[in-house]
Amino acid sequence: MKETPLPYKPAKLQWGPYFKSLWIDPKKYPDFFWVWITRALVMLGFYAILPFLNYYLVDVVGIPKDQVSSTASMLIAAILVATCFSGVIGGSISDKIGRKKVVYVSNMTIAVVTLAFIFCHNIASALAVGTVFGLAYGAYISVDYALGTDVLPSKENAAKEMAVWHIAMTLPQSFAAPVAGILIEHFGSTVVPATTKGGEASVTYSHQGYAAVFILASVSFAFGAVLLKNVKGVK
Repeated sequence: MKETPLPYKPAKLQWGPYFKSLWIDPKKYPDFFWVWITRALVMLGFYAILPFLNYYLVDVVGIPKDQVSSTASMLIAAILVATCFSGVIGGSISDKIGRKKVVYVSNMTIAVVTLAFIFCHNIASALAVGTVFGLAYGAYISVDYALGTDVLPSKENAAKEMAVWHIAMTLPQSFAAPVAGILIEHFGSTVVPATTKGGEASVTYSHQGYAAVFILASVSFAFGAVLLKNVKGVK
């Protein structure tokens, strides 16, 4: 790409004004604020689960450690295939019935299905629940960006505002895993002695700890749906 060099030296970056420019007043732009909050809640729930998927499969579902990588890949593949399927049609449906209705249904479905993971004790049930989760999550993602675009405060600063909106996805990732890890550890663990001479002992965490994480995620998903009612400027 050929670019025209600046004919002058750019002004030195002033960090104070820069960060101030990223602030979008919730009182002035409440729809943007609520879409930001609801997206952050959904991502909080999603990234509280994802980092501990392998451990969940071992400690709760009962997958042997030497098979957990392939099993986790299979579960994620089932979720992604279902996500792709509903993602294709979710956007079209939202054009007809409205963005918010798709989010209401998909997020509440995710909230309920997430609780079902607590009761999965074999890979077949985990795959079934994961597939339903993927269908609901795909429908949400298909509308997610469109909804964010609909509530941008201005067209002139759309790129900056989309970046601020995207923080709702990246920021929850910073603390969702630590919070979930603390919850899992809080409910205790068991040291499993090595099965072979010279082997290393392993640690398994209680079912209750993972249940607490799934409940936290479910609540986050549910609030991600309920609070969207505060968005007034989008159907």
